[in-house]
Amino acid sequence: MRINYIWTTFIIAIIVLLLSQVFWLHNMYHIQKTDLEERLNIILVEAVQKELDKRFLYSDQQIAKNPEKKGNVFEFALDNNKIQSEGVLAQQNEALQRLMVFEDINFDLSVLDSIYNAMLEQQNIEMEYYLCYQDSMKVLDSLGDSSLRGIKSKEVPIVNDTKVQAIFSITMPLVLSQMLWMLVVSVLMFLLIIICFVYELRVIFTQRRLTQLRDDFSHALVHDMKTPLGTIYMAVDQWGKGVLDKNPELRSKFSDTAMAQVLNLQALVDKI
Repeated sequence: MRINYIWTTFIIAIIVLLLSQVFWLHNMYHIQKTDLEERLNIILVEAVQKELDKRFLYSDQQIAKNPEKKGNVFEFALDNNKIQSEGVLAQQNEALQRLMVFEDINFDLSVLDSIYNAMLEQQNIEMEYYLCYQDSMKVLDSLGDSSLRGIKSKEVPIVNDTKVQAIFSITMPLVLSQMLWMLVVSVLMFLLIIICFVYELRVIFTQRRLTQLRDDFSHALVHDMKTPLGTIYMAVDQWGKGVLDKNPELRSKFSDTAMAQVLNLQALVDKI
């Protein structure tokens, strides 16, 4: 009955542990997926900024080759309301974007795609994505599979109400690859706990076996000692009552028997 109780407790503990691990990994999976979405959005914004930087550098090179272009005048008025809501950096980016349009160096989605893909490779992120450059009315340019289904990124403004948006195909293997160390730690912890459980079971069963051996030994010892002690008691009792005084032959026999039982007890004690 006790063995069944121990095994039942062990199995229940393993099931509870396994369910806890599954629940923890499930939560970590969704946290990692959300974190990956945020990272992809941040990388997209950085890629847009790098694409703008590349056009700005190209503009400087063109001015260096054609100094007469310096005579062109570009005007941009800061919007205080936008500064308060979006920050000065957003206004600076908008100014640069409009400057590039003014110099006829327009946004290039293919350049953004190469930059974005390179940044993803640096982050060890391999996935399919779809880039879409559009305004409020229609799609101006796109790259990738337009039928791709996934998570839409935040819209990144470019200039004159145009914006870039990406669709990410975030698959389960991709998320799991990003949380590989968590899976390894989780498996190692699970195995360690299982090993501890097995070790505890081994200790319990060993103690139970030793207890049974001790009880069996005690019963056998009591049984083996009863017979010689009873014989010795009977011989001593007969001597004490003087029953054997008139029968030397019987007295010698009782004496030999008592001595044999004493030797028997001595051998039993030596064995113990």
